[in-house]
Amino acid sequence: MDAHSGLVQVRELHKERSALEREYAAKLQLLAKKAAEKKAKKIVALILGNEPTKAWDESTVAKSTLDKAYTQLIAAMTDASRDHINLAEAIDTKVVEPLRATEKRHEETKKKEIQYYQKLLADRDRVYSDRVKSKQKYDNECAEVESYRQKQEHSADNRHAERAARQYEQQQVDMLNSKNAYLISIAVANKVKERFYSEHLPALENEFQELQTRLLTRFVEIVKDAQEIQLQHLDTLRSHLIATEATLDAVNPQADQDLFIDYNIAPFSPPPDWAFEPSAVHYDHGTMSVEPAPKVYLQNRLSKCRAKLQELEPVLSSKQKEADQLRKLVDTYTSNSTLGDPNEVLDLETFGGFPDEVKYHVAFINGFPDTGMKGTLSKRLLHKQAKRLGHADIAARLAADPNYANKLARVPDNRISHLRTQVKKACAGQVVSQYGLRPGDGGRVQRWLDRRFYIFPGDVDKRLEKKSPYEHPIFIEVIASCFFRGPDSIASKWASMFSSSHPDLPDELEVPPPMVALVATAVHNALSEWRTGVHRSIPFHGAVHEEQYRGHLDILEGIKSRSLRAYHAMMHRLYTAASSSSGTTADASESNPNSTIEMIEILPLAPGMNHDDTRMLSHADAPPVPLMPSSPAPASIAPPAPCNCSVTRPFAFIQALPYNNRVSFHLQPHRRPMLLLRLLV
Repeated sequence: MDAHSGLVQVRELHKERSALEREYAAKLQLLAKKAAEKKAKKIVALILGNEPTKAWDESTVAKSTLDKAYTQLIAAMTDASRDHINLAEAIDTKVVEPLRATEKRHEETKKKEIQYYQKLLADRDRVYSDRVKSKQKYDNECAEVESYRQKQEHSADNRHAERAARQYEQQQVDMLNSKNAYLISIAVANKVKERFYSEHLPALENEFQELQTRLLTRFVEIVKDAQEIQLQHLDTLRSHLIATEATLDAVNPQADQDLFIDYNIAPFSPPPDWAFEPSAVHYDHGTMSVEPAPKVYLQNRLSKCRAKLQELEPVLSSKQKEADQLRKLVDTYTSNSTLGDPNEVLDLETFGGFPDEVKYHVAFINGFPDTGMKGTLSKRLLHKQAKRLGHADIAARLAADPNYANKLARVPDNRISHLRTQVKKACAGQVVSQYGLRPGDGGRVQRWLDRRFYIFPGDVDKRLEKKSPYEHPIFIEVIASCFFRGPDSIASKWASMFSSSHPDLPDELEVPPPMVALVATAVHNALSEWRTGVHRSIPFHGAVHEEQYRGHLDILEGIKSRSLRAYHAMMHRLYTAASSSSGTTADASESNPNSTIEMIEILPLAPGMNHDDTRMLSHADAPPVPLMPSSPAPASIAPPAPCNCSVTRPFAFIQALPYNNRVSFHLQPHRRPMLLLRLLV
């Protein structure tokens, strides 16, 4: 293993790091310089205002805790730039240069070891070569011995026999000497081989390992020095941050505001109130007119304002609850900064899309996402809205911080409850008249609730039209008022969600099942409040009524599974009736004081009567009846005369009688008990 290449890479890494530190220091120093210049130009206006009303000097500005904090912040940036330059110089002198020296020394030692290894190889190869040469000489001598032996045999009978014998003997001696020399060379070669592989080569490898160990040890020492340098650098930066944090903690908004007020005191008087200005062409005075006709207009307007106030009170109450919840969240985040930025909670734009998202989900998907789903839905809506508005930090924290998400999810949770409450209140205002409830008669209420008979038109004590489920008039009216009326209604915004379930009748639109089930559950809740014969409020939330909601969804699904055509016809009739009754009437009371009747609502029916005896009256049904004041009318004004107004039956007539801000009508078909109608203005 050779760490030389790694050492070179680490040296180059720190060399580039040093260059980056110098570049960063230069840019940071330039940034601090620009910030100081901008501060010098704008700090006075920030602390004392654009036009101070009294003289000031530099010592005045220095009194500001904000100025001290800002000055320390810029000073910390300037000092940090110098610290980064010092860090770059320390990296060069204590890391880069030592690594370069270690690298050079390692290379020189490595070259010497390689040279020694090459010398060992040369010595070994020389001994191996001597053995080969000895073997070759020995082979040659053996060949000569054989040659002289043959010559001796051939010259045995001639005069050269003696000389041939001497030569043969001498050659045998030379062959034996060569053999001994060859055996010696073999022994030497074997010994050299043994020492090379058992002593020299392991020793050389140990030397290389020792060299590598010394290199790595020195490398680690230098890199640890680099870490120590950076830790010291971080400690220095931390000291700057601590000093800056101390000045920021010392910022006193109240003291700075007092300083600003002290140097911006100026006289002020509020603008005068407006007064009545008479017309240039008609003499008049500023006293309110209480003549009979203008008084009717005032009473109508007062009644409209009171009705509007009653309509807005639950909305205001809900909004107040949301504001209180947001305030609690802000207080929690302000007291515990680890939870996050309080401004994230106050960023109402983030919640801007929730009403539409919540309405869509409650009306078309699930009206009661309370059990295990409400929080999940709210968190999903929060995450979706935060991403849509570009709040990536909020979206990321919603995904990573369950505590943060749970607290923020309370806002859409409240809006889900608010929308359901609106549907419930629309039902509560009509169940008494629509179901013919009578004070103290809890049995009738129970009969309506048994087996959910309230979904059928008719009378529970007489005859119910069980072939027309969910077509009771209250369903049509509540669906129309809560989901269809107005330019910003759910039906207007999501018209495409109203589709047909019948493939052969795609143009015959239907009310979605969750909408019908929600209204049916609200009717059940409103009726249950009269179960004892006396009205007792029951909360309208999932813990109490989700089972009823699921039950109505199951009923609708059962109708659909048994007969798609019947299901389609029922839901289409609901859609047609709700959409046709969602029109609004013109406000004639402002322009014509005598046209005061806009709509008459049937109140509780008397015993023995059913809904066949009643219907809604409009301008075409009855003549305008002026509202009568609570005080006695002037003698010049005669009580209204009886008028013949048909109410379904031709023999019925209505007589208008004054009663404060309401008009009571006596319905007398065959001496039937009185039916009260309320004038809505």
